[in-house]
Amino acid sequence: MSDVTIVSVGFESAAVLPGMLDSIPTGNPIVLVDNNSTDETAQIAQEHGATTLRLTANTGFGVACNIGAARVTTPFVLFLNPDARLMPGALDALLASAKQHPQASAFNPALFGNNGRPKNRRGSTIAPQLGRRATQSVAEDTVTPILSGSALFCRLEAFNTVGGFDEAIFIYHEDDDLSLRLARDIGPLMLCANAKVVHLGSASSPPSNDIVFQKAKYRAISRLYAERKHGRRAVILRLIGRTTATVFSPYNLVSRRHIAKTSGTVVGTMAALRGHEPAPHHPGAVVREPES
Repeated sequence: MSDVTIVSVGFESAAVLPGMLDSIPTGNPIVLVDNNSTDETAQIAQEHGATTLRLTANTGFGVACNIGAARVTTPFVLFLNPDARLMPGALDALLASAKQHPQASAFNPALFGNNGRPKNRRGSTIAPQLGRRATQSVAEDTVTPILSGSALFCRLEAFNTVGGFDEAIFIYHEDDDLSLRLARDIGPLMLCANAKVVHLGSASSPPSNDIVFQKAKYRAISRLYAERKHGRRAVILRLIGRTTATVFSPYNLVSRRHIAKTSGTVVGTMAALRGHEPAPHHPGAVVREPES
């Protein structure tokens, strides 16, 4: 048995999920949490032998990750997006780094786009005081100020100690928030140079103007919430400034997709300013029983 369980959250992810599942070594435990998809996401996961938890509502990323993590019994958990792909030896390299750096709480592999370019995050907009790494590519394991949730490798004990993902956040900045709490309460965050993962990016769900609208809305709501939570000042002024710049972008004249993004940003900004909760709570969302 592996020391790592893969936890993935799917929402209408049937187009990309097979590639992710096929990249996981045979016999490695997988938990797929399906956020009430209407496509074949859950069926595909079941056919690949994953423990599949079908929810009765879309709970968002953090809540679903916590539900999946509650089923993990291995010492380590890797939260992996459906549009990510493990390269050969990635899990072994992550485990080796965890053994070599016992003080570290969590890791990112070296992330690459489909074009082969490095994609690791260099800093966080909600905690700019931490600074940014000078480069996205490293030759050896190194401490990093922030981790990406697309392939987040964590000691399960550390994850549980800090309370997992903040369930008030529907999508966006939940990985920033978790990273900051892990680094503050448990130990440093690290980038594992020898573990490689390809992340397509923005492909976990099918593209549509409605999804663009929803993502932009929750990005605005979640950013204000996370910035306030972590003590940033003048957050209202920055939120209004970002929204104003989006509204007056010339792309609104030529792109319906950009119009959807702008509309979502405005709606999210107004909701955040009115003090709405950052996420739609679904206390009644439960795991569906398997169909007989």
